Amino acid sequence: MTKIINFTATCILPELLKFFETKGKEGKSQTIRPKWKYKNYYSGQYAGMTIKEDKPPRFKVGEKAKIQWCQRSKYQWFDRRNGLGISNESIVKEEIFTLNLFNKTLGIVTISEVFEIEMGRRDSFEYITINGNEYSFFDATILNLAIRDGFEDQGKMFQYFDNAYDLSKSPKPFYVYRWK
Repeated sequence: MTKIINFTATCILPELLKFFETKGKEGKSQTIRPKWKYKNYYSGQYAGMTIKEDKPPRFKVGEKAKIQWCQRSKYQWFDRRNGLGISNESIVKEEIFTLNLFNKTLGIVTISEVFEIEMGRRDSFEYITINGNEYSFFDATILNLAIRDGFEDQGKMFQYFDNAYDLSKSPKPFYVYRWK
């Protein structure tokens, strides 16, 4: 069974679609996912507690992954302008010819790289650590990371992850999965 990488963030949708439209020559070619999970304990010494635990990488290099948009949605077709599901079958038949729709399953990719990063903020400065090397957000390495993840620049990428995971409290570890 092929594992799924699900996307719902409309800010990266155009770049995600571009990857499949250009057969991988342009567009979003990676995803950054948390390296932790929260586990609820219902019995024993930790009963009633939620504990943050590290988790292993979900994918290995060489594995196939299915890229989907709004995996849990009941809709099969979505509007490329806003990522919203289309429920009316007659609209699907009309719009599919204008290329304004896309199917929830975008395609199958092969994982080409898996590595860890850490994102954080120290003294009002954002940074990312990759393989033990710390980079400021103005470094070209970080711009490349942001663009490959479907963001216009590193500032928009950091803002997205800060809103989602509050990077100001402590540095957060993530996995980067790149594909072809």
